Amino acid sequence: MNQTTPILVIGHVTRDLIGGEERLGGSAAYIARVLSTRGMDVALVTSAPDDPLLKPLATNPRIRLHRLPSESFTTFRHHHTQGERRLELETCGAAITAADIPSAWRDLPCVFLVPVMGECDADLLCAFQESELIVGAQGWLRTVEADGRIRPSAPPEALLAARLLAVTLSEGDHPEAEALARRMARHCRLVALTRGDKAVTIFEKRGENDIPIAPVKQVRDTNGAGDVFTALLGLRIMSGDTVRTAVTGAAQGATHYVAEGMAGLGMLQTVPKFQSPIRYVRSRIQALIEISEVPEDPHHADNTLAWLLRLEPAADEALQIAALAHDIDRATPERVRRKDYPDYDAFKAAHARRGARLLRGILEACDVERSIVEEACRLVEFHEVGGDPGSDLLKDADSISYFDVNLPLFFQREGWDETKRRSDWGYRRLTPRGQEIVRHIDHGDKELARLLREVIHESVS
Repeated sequence: MNQTTPILVIGHVTRDLIGGEERLGGSAAYIARVLSTRGMDVALVTSAPDDPLLKPLATNPRIRLHRLPSESFTTFRHHHTQGERRLELETCGAAITAADIPSAWRDLPCVFLVPVMGECDADLLCAFQESELIVGAQGWLRTVEADGRIRPSAPPEALLAARLLAVTLSEGDHPEAEALARRMARHCRLVALTRGDKAVTIFEKRGENDIPIAPVKQVRDTNGAGDVFTALLGLRIMSGDTVRTAVTGAAQGATHYVAEGMAGLGMLQTVPKFQSPIRYVRSRIQALIEISEVPEDPHHADNTLAWLLRLEPAADEALQIAALAHDIDRATPERVRRKDYPDYDAFKAAHARRGARLLRGILEACDVERSIVEEACRLVEFHEVGGDPGSDLLKDADSISYFDVNLPLFFQREGWDETKRRSDWGYRRLTPRGQEIVRHIDHGDKELARLLREVIHESVS
């Protein structure tokens, strides 16, 4: 992905009435402006009337505004009493559906889906199969009473089950915010729960932890602070930062914004630009595989690459990308399934073909050099059968990694007979060099050791 590839932002911009003043607000507006200040191009889809209030967006050279006609803005009246904010909804703009997204923007690598009042159709959560989604959950946790007051509500089930890169919400958004964060973390790479100026709690599949943040020394404006955090968190995660580094940097940006407004973002250390295409591709592949429903997949992807480099330290970029992405089909809900094919080889061939197609979409969206795209996809398509030096190397690295890291979890899940059948298949497809390596793998488990002995013995009998 290069710097001219826009980031898609979807959600209502709002008309905010604060102390007699009319202001442009809404998560989509704040996020688009933050991303533009950090040097990123933005494709913004919103629903609003043609109004001078949109001028900061319409005249920004980095923001491409796609305005869906609406009779009115989503309009909030803000009431501040004793340091607390209460919102009333006066009017609501038209809903945004998947059909409203321009076709040229449907395959962009990064999408911020940030409703303010449930205006984003839940189908949008699964409308971007080749994109990474960062979601601001607040707008899906609200409902409005007859007098216009906003109160918490249950989120749509689609949000709780969606496979997303990152989700942000505040502990003040919902009385069960922690429980919702834990549930979403089963399917997402990370969920960030902000706790005012105290800390950010990160929920991941492997657990949760609190990351302290620096206190705000002066307050100029708190409206939009959570959106600033969401924008910077998504940008840093997509740039390859670790979760802790991304959260700390995003919180620092939100703190500067609260103290200085948008001008405060200029005080930040430069946010890393999107990496070179190859490094960025690796982070995208790893982020996708990390939320696979197959628990061994993330370790297997990294371990396959590690074995590839042990077998061939001079492996080129295409081969390394293919090693990481060879099982990317399994990381998607629509993955190829064994029950749909007459035999195991046909199933594996379909799995490899679909993986190659998915990888091609990622590589092309990230502006990777054409020769690397073609070779990496070819390697993934043939990683189960080999047939040339590159695909033979990948086949060996994949098979060795199965015995090295997948075997215990596979055995625990599938039992003796299926593990024995899978291991027979995997061992026989190894080259003699690969078989020699597998003969020395020891998991310290008597049953697995016996199974491997049987597999090895039967392969030579």
